[in-house]
Amino acid sequence: MTSIRTTRRHAIIAIAAVWVLVLAGLTWATRSAVELERYEARSSQERAWEDQRDARRERLDLASWRLDRLVQPILSRETERPFNHFRRYYLPADDPIETDPSDRGHVAYQESPLYSKPRPEWVLLHFETYEGEVSDVWSSPQVDGARSETVTLASMFPASERMTQAQPEHWLADLEHRYTPGLLEEEYEKAVSAGSQRVVSRLDGTDGAADDEALPGNTIDLRLTPGDDEADFVSRGTRLFERELKKEITQCVREAVRLENLGFSPELAQALYADTVCWPVYWTGMTPLWLESADDDQPLLAFLRLVLVELGDDNAMCMLQGVLLNWEWLRGVFEGEIHDLAPEANVVPMPAKGSPPPAGLTSMMALLPVRLELPEPDMPPLPEMSDGLRTGLLVAWIATCLALLAITYGTMKYVTDAERRLRFASAVTHELRTPLTSFQLYSDLLLDMPDEDVIQRRKYAQTLRNESQRLARLVENVLAYSRIGDSTPDLHRKQATPAGLLDAARSAIASQCEAAGKELVVEDQCDADLVLETDPEFVTQILANLVENACKYSAEAEDHHVWLIARQEHHRGVSIEVDDAGPGVHSRDRHQVFQPFRRSAGHNAKRIGGVGLGLALARYWAICLGGRLTLHRSPRNRSRYSCFVLNLPAVRISSP
Repeated sequence: MTSIRTTRRHAIIAIAAVWVLVLAGLTWATRSAVELERYEARSSQERAWEDQRDARRERLDLASWRLDRLVQPILSRETERPFNHFRRYYLPADDPIETDPSDRGHVAYQESPLYSKPRPEWVLLHFETYEGEVSDVWSSPQVDGARSETVTLASMFPASERMTQAQPEHWLADLEHRYTPGLLEEEYEKAVSAGSQRVVSRLDGTDGAADDEALPGNTIDLRLTPGDDEADFVSRGTRLFERELKKEITQCVREAVRLENLGFSPELAQALYADTVCWPVYWTGMTPLWLESADDDQPLLAFLRLVLVELGDDNAMCMLQGVLLNWEWLRGVFEGEIHDLAPEANVVPMPAKGSPPPAGLTSMMALLPVRLELPEPDMPPLPEMSDGLRTGLLVAWIATCLALLAITYGTMKYVTDAERRLRFASAVTHELRTPLTSFQLYSDLLLDMPDEDVIQRRKYAQTLRNESQRLARLVENVLAYSRIGDSTPDLHRKQATPAGLLDAARSAIASQCEAAGKELVVEDQCDADLVLETDPEFVTQILANLVENACKYSAEAEDHHVWLIARQEHHRGVSIEVDDAGPGVHSRDRHQVFQPFRRSAGHNAKRIGGVGLGLALARYWAICLGGRLTLHRSPRNRSRYSCFVLNLPAVRISSP
């Protein structure tokens, strides 16, 4: 038995190992297939996302180029604007030169076109500033010379109404309040250093080499007796202008300027006239940059250029001229211009104080410090498992599990059959050895016994008959068990009463009970008119097996009674009980005693002998008869499992 249990344990371990390995491999394959599909899907999505992103970037670059093309004429026009148009009134350069500059009454001043013509919507203000003899000079052709010192700053207007309500004098006051000419020149220098596009306007095609020699850098004779601030302003402006010439200008354009247009005092202008009546003036291209309003630091877009006037004897004068633009209006125009290319794009200043960092796709304009921002296209979510892969994996899992179940069933079936064969061989061999030994022993005794000892000879002959009957029952049980499963037993059903079945069983087993020293108690508690339709021979054989087991396993009991009782059930069936006063079946063996070659584990099981087929055959025959055989606790045996109950269905009740 130990070898059988060991074999079953090894088989279970081997099957468990196969399950673990196969399922682990299938799990790995499933995970790999899902990850591979996700990788391919993600790769395809990323390629599509990159294509969409590249398409958006191309549209954004095209939109930026379109805006640069829109700004180019505006920037060129402002760059080419003559420097003297930035003053309200100016003297034309070709007018006769007055011998007495103080005689202003005979001078014909001309009004600036920036004052006489309406301002475009994108222009807030044209302005000019420089370091004067006494204080900073701020002026605009759109603002009268006599400005009130209490004029409202543009930044004092509400932000929603500022661009429409603020007038040029308000914007000029705002710039004057926020900047000095020197500070504005520093902002201009930063914009130039940042690489903003610069365009130099030229009125005449003159050779720039000679003019380059006329810009000696910092060797300036301060004949205008400016202060230290004015000297720094002129020195920085000259240095910036000289750098512009070296970088971008091959020829310098010269224009004759009358000193009256520079706003000098008549005495200073007369002192500078001497022999020369006109002075050369040069200016750089307009450079776009961002300025701040006075109070709320709102960004203001401006064009700014540097103007340099040669005063002779290595003297120079610097001025800053600029255009303050209506950024809100321009942004609306820009967004409308690129709506067909990038409707979601935002046009934002770059750099502007407090502006958020770029997010998504960006494109820089070439002519303005402005960038176009477009949100990144959303990465689509990872798709779920495809139907094809889901179906394939489901089929693979089902097929694998079915195959494993088939392997498990086949293996356990083989092990069970092997165990059954081993138990059968062991039990039959043991049971056959006992009667064969008795046959050999008593045959030898009969052979050597004297003829006159008739009594002893008859005793030995009776022993041989009992052993032959025992051997016949063993062979019959083995043959009956071998036919289980091949075909259903040939039943001969007929009408019978419970009393008739009990009488037949008593006749068949009376001698066995007497030989075992047991007293059979038979009781019929059923109605007299109750009729069953069954095979009496099979019922008798079932009851004979049960009574025989009761006699054998209760041999040592003090109570020598064996009960055979028929009761009528509530559902009109019949239950026949076989009970004894023996030790009964252990509770852990109450289900196994009905299995083939299984016997109770009681202390007298080995002494009694048997192959363990009686109860298995009895249950099988009970099922074939449409009933069932069960084991219950006995009320006569201190609730031990010793009461076997055969339940048979009642077919009909006879008429009285």
